[in-house]
Amino acid sequence: MKNLKKEINTEEIENLIPHRKPFLLIDKLIEIVPMISATGVMNIKKMIFFLMVISQVNQ
Repeated sequence: MKNLKKEINTEEIENLIPHRKPFLLIDKLIEIVPMISATGVMNIKKMIFFLMVISQVNQ
């Protein structure tokens, strides 16, 4: 199968799936093999506050 070279950003991802921030845990897709796999990137610095709040709730 052929890989798609185009990167997909957050806005395009939101057009494909129903998830939204803070539950959209993908910032961009960098490699896509249709119907097989995809490699995504998540910027952890953007999620620090959300992760801190979740860890406080779970204590």
